[in-house]
Amino acid sequence: MSTSEVMVVKVLASDSKQGEKEFQTEVILLGRPHHRNLVNLVGYCGDKGQHMLVYEYMSNLGHCLPSPDKPDVKFGEKL
Repeated sequence: MSTSEVMVVKVLASDSKQGEKEFQTEVILLGRPHHRNLVNLVGYCGDKGQHMLVYEYMSNLGHCLPSPDKPDVKFGEKL
């Protein structure tokens, strides 16, 4: 990974209903080799109650990601 690559970080909220088992399952499934059109898991953190997943940024999915300058995309619009 070069220093100029753009990454996306998914942080699990502290009040999330997703538990440790679900987080570990997500890491295992996303860590497997998969289709070229799916995001790649670059890394993760599961220490001291912090749960974060780091993905490779895919520019063709940028319109689906929330940002401060636009409202969150509704589920039906993502399909």
